[in-house]
Amino acid sequence: MKKDKISKREVLGYICLWGLVAAWYFSGEEANASEVPVFHDVHKVELSTVDLLTTNLYHESRGESDLSNYLILAVVEKRKNLGGRYGSTYEEVILRPKAFSWTGDGKSDLMEDHYQYYRLKNIVEDFLTDKTFYMKIAEGVDHYHKVGHTTNWDYSKLIRRYQVDTHVFYKHK
Repeated sequence: MKKDKISKREVLGYICLWGLVAAWYFSGEEANASEVPVFHDVHKVELSTVDLLTTNLYHESRGESDLSNYLILAVVEKRKNLGGRYGSTYEEVILRPKAFSWTGDGKSDLMEDHYQYYRLKNIVEDFLTDKTFYMKIAEGVDHYHKVGHTTNWDYSKLIRRYQVDTHVFYKHK
């Protein structure tokens, strides 16, 4: 029997497989510690787009799979594209009060795990190279939270799309 279409599950499987191959390939590279931004408060530094998106991933999901990180990038991209109350730049979206818990938790934003920083930086660069592809896979998600995290969202206005690792992703109705 000939299959005409690739299912969503198969597409996600291919992305996961790519992530494993990429992780294996890049694991042999030596990290250059001088390139990891050094700061304790993201509000007091100016970062490039790649460094800002990488820093956001580092603090939101550095221990998660590549797929989870691509979806988090898709949420940031979706919010940037929506503009309005979310902001119209990556900086406005990420640094918006209460948008991402790490930006206002009072803890140091220093990134000590350089391997994870470089792994995430590769994901960000890949995402920015082919945003259209990843946005299609993300299916319009514009919210997520960590499993077990309590929010004050009006869930009657959201559609739960899926859970990947320890994050649950939603989109507005």
